[in-house]
Amino acid sequence: VTNYVYTPLSQPRAIRVATVLPGERTDPVHMLLQEHNLDDENLQYEAVSYCWGSVHRTSQVICDNQAIMVTENLIAALLRFRNPTEERILWIDSICINQNAIDERNHQVKLMGNVYQTASRVLIWLGEEDETTELAYSCIRAYFELKEPNIWREFESTSRKIRGSAAWDEKNKTLSMLKYNPAKIAAVQALIDKPWFSRAWTFQEGRLSRETLVVTGSYEIQGPSISKM
Repeated sequence: VTNYVYTPLSQPRAIRVATVLPGERTDPVHMLLQEHNLDDENLQYEAVSYCWGSVHRTSQVICDNQAIMVTENLIAALLRFRNPTEERILWIDSICINQNAIDERNHQVKLMGNVYQTASRVLIWLGEEDETTELAYSCIRAYFELKEPNIWREFESTSRKIRGSAAWDEKNKTLSMLKYNPAKIAAVQALIDKPWFSRAWTFQEGRLSRETLVVTGSYEIQGPSISKM
């Protein structure tokens, strides 16, 4: 399979979107790339927000019968997000932008805020699950039911302060259900320690979104923009 050859974008507000073809979890990832105008009201897509991971650990996706090399972390995300029976339209920076064309890359970066705002939903890939993920997600779902504002920021700031401590603020509403339960605190902290939360640009992508789907391995939580959580 030859390396993918990008066709230059034809207009200032143009982006590429990827049609990810159906497949099972073990199948290679196949997709089609098409140019669209970002201002087209009929354009429907979801944007993927993720950390690239090691550039020394890569694999390929097959795009229009050609190969694009991407990080293994993105492959894991695509395998998770791919629908086994239907096509899925996604915007993915490392695929939809020609990373070897500096002028295009710089121009597309300026549009990325619009890309995430326009997407029908942002799919946030935190990485693979571990033995603490199920407990962390159950805690966070309970907080969503309380409709606490700015939940991710509260988890991030407050849980760091109380980690390893035997006493914490009983008036803190956001972490009230974690009181005196080190296992729950550790589980939530392990999730917040995922690289996605420490990258300014990925967290901003979540804030720009209309809706989000936060995914870790087989676990997911659907909700509003990160800024409203």
